[in-house]
Amino acid sequence: MSLLVRATDGDSEQLLDALDAGVTAGLLTEPRPGTVRFTHALVRDALEGDLTRLRLARMHSRLGRALIALGSDDVAATAHHLLQAAPVVTADAGPAVHQARLAGEQAVRRYAPQNAEVLLTAALGLLSDHPAAFADQDAAVLRVGLLGQLVECRIRMGAVVPAREAQEQAVRVARGEGRADLLTAAYTTWTEPTPWRVRAYAASDPEAVEELGKLLEEPGLTDRQRCLLLDQLADALDDTDPRSVAASRRAVELARTLGEPRLRGLTLASLLRRVDCELEPEAYLELHRELGRVADSQDGPEYSWMTAYTAARIAAARNDPAEMERCLVRGDEIARTYELQGAFAVARLRRPLLAMAQGRFDDAERDLGAAVAELRARGAVDLSGLAALAVGCIRLQQGRITEVLPVLLAVWEQYQPLNEAITALALHASGRPERAREVFARRVPIRRDFCYSILAALRGSAAITLGDRTAASEVYRELLPLHGLAGSASSLSLVFRPVAQTLGDLARFLERPERARSHYLEAARVAAAWDSPHWAGAAQSGLAGLPPAPA
Repeated sequence: MSLLVRATDGDSEQLLDALDAGVTAGLLTEPRPGTVRFTHALVRDALEGDLTRLRLARMHSRLGRALIALGSDDVAATAHHLLQAAPVVTADAGPAVHQARLAGEQAVRRYAPQNAEVLLTAALGLLSDHPAAFADQDAAVLRVGLLGQLVECRIRMGAVVPAREAQEQAVRVARGEGRADLLTAAYTTWTEPTPWRVRAYAASDPEAVEELGKLLEEPGLTDRQRCLLLDQLADALDDTDPRSVAASRRAVELARTLGEPRLRGLTLASLLRRVDCELEPEAYLELHRELGRVADSQDGPEYSWMTAYTAARIAAARNDPAEMERCLVRGDEIARTYELQGAFAVARLRRPLLAMAQGRFDDAERDLGAAVAELRARGAVDLSGLAALAVGCIRLQQGRITEVLPVLLAVWEQYQPLNEAITALALHASGRPERAREVFARRVPIRRDFCYSILAALRGSAAITLGDRTAASEVYRELLPLHGLAGSASSLSLVFRPVAQTLGDLARFLERPERARSHYLEAARVAAAWDSPHWAGAAQSGLAGLPPAPA
């Protein structure tokens, strides 16, 4: 009631009489002494509906300013009232933005990033609609600061694409002002970890790379700023670019010296996206362990979840789906407890992975569609290329690859010369062998990332189908170090078949039957580990197609 007394136009006796009448009429309730509330939101809405916009804005203004005068720590309520008032009572615009920033920080700390996004978006609207209200302030600094908070809350929501858009908007503001300090502030807004890359597959940002390189040469940078700029430089480069990995490693090394666990965790999580679990298992394991120590050292559920997620990737690479599931269930519990909805959605991709491994292809396609749709709705990066690859692998194993030729051709047009093998296989199956050879001839070295083993296996299959012994020999050499893997299972999103199955097929095609026998036996072992009848059947068929072993 002290708030109402402070904000009221009349004296306290009149206010108390009015409140008493409201309680008697059943419009208000007294949950505890000195406090009154509406009995239902409909009552509040009806009363507000009877007020003019001017009077309603004035009421919100008085309530917001009364909360400030009383020293209230309810910054969310204060921000709400002032944001409602400011479009009419423009003198409230400055305090409204300030309170919105405080309330946004509080909402993120309380794992309510959706609430923060609403407040920050409203504050940014005030800056745009009422510039005169901020004439005595540095409006560009205010805008970049608000956008930076918006980046943080959107990452926590799993809305990575909108988060990137907010950061790019901050960068545009800084460019427009021509200020290096603002540009540094804009690029250092990304301070939260993500399990997946935050740009489209195989994409880079040359303009950002150039700008970040210049900013890193600025003499007045703090070590924290330098660390975050290095992390952003790594992200602006293609993940497989050696400069990206080098910048990411420099960021980790610098973060280790600063004694700031969350910064160290951010840089480790970024580097873990660039060091592949299957191709560099020892390096990945060491980084995972270090991230686990960071998670244990501070209260950061994002890093605890990330540790569980990377542990699941390691288990998948070791052909241990039971341990993979245990790690992901642990991650799900963290995500559920702390409302990490984006993380929860990412982990759903293991359902199509398991279904693909076990030959439940209809389930795999349905689960994949549901997971990709949820991630798209949450604002994750576009996974249509990944989905097309997964469906192509499913159809290939079903003998129905021609059904998805239009989709594969569309993906080929988008990503060429990447993804040539499955496109060539579909063209060949559709009775277009010459076009298949043309596409296959466009092949380039396969990107060494989470799709490497699956794309190499598909290239091997295409080489056999097209009778290309040179390509088959190249793929055989490249896949041999990965012979014990289930192709790309550590992506936790899709899997094709045991790498050893592809090696066996290649060895048989290259007329090396004893090597083929060894590979098929390994493929059978991997199939058993994943409880995969169709993988086991393929391994047995491969063995049956070989000449008898020498006595």
